[in-house]
Amino acid sequence: KIRFSQDSVSHKFDQGGCLFSTAKAIVDDIVAAQDIPPIRVTRHGGAWYTLDNRRLAMWRVVELMGFEVTLTATQEEPAVKEWRKKYTTTSSGMDVVVRSVGRIVSMRPYATTYPTCQEDHVDMPHRCSVRGRSALAALTVAIFRAEESDGYVSGWDTCAEDSEEDDFAPLPASQPRMLALPAPAAPAVPRLHYVFVVDISGSMRRRDVTDGHQKVTRIDAVMAMCRKFVELRQADSDSAMDLFSLVCFNWEGTRVFSRATAPAALAKLRKAPRPRYQTDYIAGLAAVLDLALHDGVRVIFLSDGRPGEWVEQSVSYVQHTFVPAFKDLQLHTIGFGTAEEDFQVLQQMAQLGHGIMQRAGLSISSLLRTFTTISSSVTETRVRPMGNGGGGDKRQRRTVDFGLTPSHQPASYKNYDQVRCKVHDSSGKTTLVWIARKPHFLGSMRFVHDLYLENDTQCVGKVSRYLCTSEEDTLLFKSNSDNSKVWVKAFLKAVSGVTIHVLTVLILEILDPSPVFHKWICAETALTGVFTKWVGNNGFIAGVPEAETMECLAHYSYIRSNKKFMLADLQGIYEDGQYLLTDPQVLSTQQSFGAADTGKNGIDKFLSNHRCGSLCRQLQLDPVSQAKLQAKVQAKPQAKLQAQSLLGR
Repeated sequence: KIRFSQDSVSHKFDQGGCLFSTAKAIVDDIVAAQDIPPIRVTRHGGAWYTLDNRRLAMWRVVELMGFEVTLTATQEEPAVKEWRKKYTTTSSGMDVVVRSVGRIVSMRPYATTYPTCQEDHVDMPHRCSVRGRSALAALTVAIFRAEESDGYVSGWDTCAEDSEEDDFAPLPASQPRMLALPAPAAPAVPRLHYVFVVDISGSMRRRDVTDGHQKVTRIDAVMAMCRKFVELRQADSDSAMDLFSLVCFNWEGTRVFSRATAPAALAKLRKAPRPRYQTDYIAGLAAVLDLALHDGVRVIFLSDGRPGEWVEQSVSYVQHTFVPAFKDLQLHTIGFGTAEEDFQVLQQMAQLGHGIMQRAGLSISSLLRTFTTISSSVTETRVRPMGNGGGGDKRQRRTVDFGLTPSHQPASYKNYDQVRCKVHDSSGKTTLVWIARKPHFLGSMRFVHDLYLENDTQCVGKVSRYLCTSEEDTLLFKSNSDNSKVWVKAFLKAVSGVTIHVLTVLILEILDPSPVFHKWICAETALTGVFTKWVGNNGFIAGVPEAETMECLAHYSYIRSNKKFMLADLQGIYEDGQYLLTDPQVLSTQQSFGAADTGKNGIDKFLSNHRCGSLCRQLQLDPVSQAKLQAKVQAKPQAKLQAQSLLGR
């Protein structure tokens, strides 16, 4: 693997071409790969790092367009002064931020946000620097080789790699064609306020987080990722006016700073607080309320999974005090460490706060993935509020109070109702079930209750969130699950080394009138572990390694159904090398699979975000996510740039 030595690179080469247009020129055979000089590499800390970061980023984009790349490199020992200037990476060389556009080129496909297709490139906000002054792309640009080029770079031999300024090169002697780009209208984007809520209890002192070849403390790793998040937002042109605050908590909450600009926040985040004492989540949330914020609040709540005393009043505080205090809130949570059981509390908080929960392992790379996923989610929902997937359903929703997660429930049926149900299967038998009065989770369409069958099998009972529901709604839920099983079975025949199970849905009809529950309940076996959504029904893709298989499953179902259907809402538990999926959703061009079927719009959003990985290529799936390359590009053999990648995965 060849790694980046810098934490960021310029979007453009000195001769005027950008990373994307140069990569596309190579793919289109306008520029020959062998005409590009080799990159320089050096050995540092047991790994190979490049001295030509921008060129390596360009080759990585070529690889992500679906072509295998073999790089020619020359080893060079840089001068001490040059190396100190070059070696600024904060991700052990795995990622580099493309300045001016705020996108990431990563050695890991799931972490790359830089465009690898023409549509993404056109939609990307461009900002360039002309002789040291920042300006939007309302400029007159010289296009070299106008008869055949798309702004790719020529004159590689004289390219000054990663210079401080991106001056345009002198015009060539022949008259170039001039292209006047109109000034884009300023987007009407709201200002957001990010609040980091960081656990500083005693367990955060542990020095068990892997950072390359060394171990760092949990708190140092978290503070480094908070700085990285601010840098990502700072690089986004829409985030120039955003503000940042930091709250730390153990048994009490403390405001460290508030309403800081990005540069001020980066300076203040360099000092890590001292971890000590016990944890109280409510103290951290109460300190956020003391900031007196209202609109556009994005809370990032991070803990190693020990909530302290978490009782039913704690759930009520989140639902009835914290969340209603904000007009536009997203409460994202990160579970850091190995305390899986207590991560259920963080998941519940995120669901109540209209956010997402991400689990991070004890490594810098894992933390970076979680922060990158949340950053992408914030960007995606900056103008469009985050929803739960069933936004097209206008029926009136029920109002309920939430209870404790099953791991925090008392070992009795005190808070459960006993109901008599008819099982809608081949047996048609009548049975008794015990179901918790209060739900502990919510999905896009249903509340999730703890439920026990007559034989003491622990399940979850999924009850509609709407006041009006019908047998048809319940049958659609089961139909989504049954159809997903068919596609999963076909997928498993096409691949090897993958284990996927879709939970069986049991339809229960309540025979006795209940003031608490609807007539219909969908029951599934209860899952133990950390619940993860890998692929949503509205374009969301999680930035974790396990998501690649689920992405491929969605892509596979779309291609093999002749582009009429696609599996989405792929979520559940990944444990011991196998996926246990619950509540999947079929998307169809006719939107015939219920209110959560977002149709062609949901399919297109997935395709625009999906990046084909090794599994997609193994199945020879069409690269629909890569700009729908022109037919001539799709027809080229992958061997064009040889085999054996040196970029790594």
